[in-house]
Amino acid sequence: MTDDKKRHKYCPECGTRLDIGDKFCSDCGAPTGSQRPNMEHGSFRPTSNSNASPGITLGVLSILAGWFIPLLGLILAIPGAVYSERAIKYDENPGLGLTGGALSIIGAVISIIAWVYWAGAL
Repeated sequence: MTDDKKRHKYCPECGTRLDIGDKFCSDCGAPTGSQRPNMEHGSFRPTSNSNASPGITLGVLSILAGWFIPLLGLILAIPGAVYSERAIKYDENPGLGLTGGALSIIGAVISIIAWVYWAGAL
């Protein structure tokens, strides 16, 4: 590798020679490549399971709270289902989103059953 290639790179848009530390082309202003995602093979999708964890957590909490405090169980089940739906659409592993959604639905059902039970017991 020549000395020139070690200290310089070239703009992917216009071919202007740039220094290694440059983030934008001094000639055309295009980013030099490291800060934008590769969009050649389709649209960009997040690669984490950032929506699945809250969905599962809220689903479990809705099950636990649903029997003792039915209204709280329903309140926790709704955002749990929303996070789970987002995880199914956007996350890398949609199975975790399905798990969170199922737990949220179970929590909502338990909350409704407990509500009917506690209303009849009073």
